[in-house]
Amino acid sequence: MSERLDNLGAQWRCPGIVGHEVADRGLEDPAPPELLLAEDITNQWLVLETLTAFYAGQFQRREHRGEREKGATVSGIAFLLRMQESAHRRYLAAIRELARVRKLQAGAPALQVNTQINILGA
Repeated sequence: MSERLDNLGAQWRCPGIVGHEVADRGLEDPAPPELLLAEDITNQWLVLETLTAFYAGQFQRREHRGEREKGATVSGIAFLLRMQESAHRRYLAAIRELARVRKLQAGAPALQVNTQINILGA
């Protein structure tokens, strides 16, 4: 399944499908939050691009069987624009969260666990 997603990423020119760009950035073993956030960023990007294409398509007039169809209404375009703006805000928020997680991980000391076992002699 990962190969299919990689092919989809190459087709869309998006190397970040399912968080692979986190590993490509030089991190040997990316943390699970980074993978989830990278996947979220990719999903938000795909939603944003889809809405942008759909929004752009609303301005084209079409002919069907020789008759011109009406374009989108003003309220319909306003609705699509609000959806697009909302998707853009979610996309930027996901990027901001990934940057915040990376910043927190960079400044955090490595976790070290010391275990002491006391054995009392009889």
